[in-house]
Amino acid sequence: MSLNRITVIITAIALLVSACSEQDGAKKETPEKPQDAEVLVSQIPDSLKNDDLHIEFVYAEERIWETSLAVAIDPPPEGNYAGLDSFFVVVNSNNSKKQHPVAEIGPPRADYDGKWRTFRVIWKEQGFLAHKIVPILESYHDILVEQGLGHLEIKPGSPEGGPPEFFASHLNPLEPMDVIRE
Repeated sequence: MSLNRITVIITAIALLVSACSEQDGAKKETPEKPQDAEVLVSQIPDSLKNDDLHIEFVYAEERIWETSLAVAIDPPPEGNYAGLDSFFVVVNSNNSKKQHPVAEIGPPRADYDGKWRTFRVIWKEQGFLAHKIVPILESYHDILVEQGLGHLEIKPGSPEGGPPEFFASHLNPLEPMDVIRE
C-alpha cells in the first residue's frame, strides 16, 4: 500500500472520528437544500422505502444485506456514542443505480451488534467534478477513501424521510455467507 493511500485513509478516519465524537448529542443539523437540480438528484435516497424505518437494503462487509424489523432507540446518555456503529445514508448521488445505505460493520464480525447512529453523506462539488457520475459506495472503506480525497461531507443525523438518528436493526444476508462477492 502506498504512503499516499495510507495518508488518505488515516486522514479520513481522523475526520470521521472527529464527526462521530461531537460533544453535544442533542445537536440537530438542518438537511442541506438542493441548489442545483442537475447535481443533487434527490435528498431522499431511492433505497429508503421499506416500512421498517424505510430501509430496504444495506451495504456492509463488502456485500449487500436485507434489514430485519428496525426500531428506534434512545440516544446514548451524555453523548457516549462508542456503543453504536455508523450507518451512512448518501443523499445526493447522481448515479442511475440505487445507492443503498452503507453500514460501518456487519456480520460475521464479533463487534457487530446491530445498533446504529445515522449519518448523512453528501457528495461535494469536488466529487462530482472528479467522477462526473459518482461511484456507488459499497463499503465503509469506499466512504473513507472518498472523504479523504475531499469528495464527501459527512454530517450526523438522518435525511428527511430516512431512518431515525439512533436505531437498532440486524442485517440478514441475501446470499449464503460462503459466497464471496467479486
